[in-house]
Amino acid sequence: MPYCTVCKIETDYEYDVALSNGDYLHYSCIITLQMQKHEIETILQKQKSQLILSFFVPSEGVEQDMGIEAEIEDLRAKLAKLKSVIQSAIDNAQRIRFEYKKPRAKRWMTRVVTPERLLSIPNNREPGETLCVEGFCELRQDTRVFALERMQGLEIIED
Repeated sequence: MPYCTVCKIETDYEYDVALSNGDYLHYSCIITLQMQKHEIETILQKQKSQLILSFFVPSEGVEQDMGIEAEIEDLRAKLAKLKSVIQSAIDNAQRIRFEYKKPRAKRWMTRVVTPERLLSIPNNREPGETLCVEGFCELRQDTRVFALERMQGLEIIED
């Protein structure tokens, strides 16, 4: 009787999955692996988004040898600060200015936007979501959506 490659418990020829290399897997083990894969991808996507945000949110003197947990907490705090700056601009009908680069663009462009809302858009190239701000763009004279990960130098314009 063959054994499951994952859990090492006997498998049933009739009900379990035979792999091309001669090994077997229980259906329940496949589902468990898929769930673990999804959880890992979600964690990695969150960490990637937070890391990208850290590039344009000024650092407050973070030590180089901080542990990974402390770095994640720091990134969460920076993300919360960035979101609060944008939400403040929305609440107070203020404009924001930032440099923005489209995925295929060769150069950064300055955008001035009156933000209307923050939203998360499902990412179509990889698992997870992209945090965005939607608002009226003065350059294009239209409502546009901007991915925070493609912004730098965000500031509120004081009128």
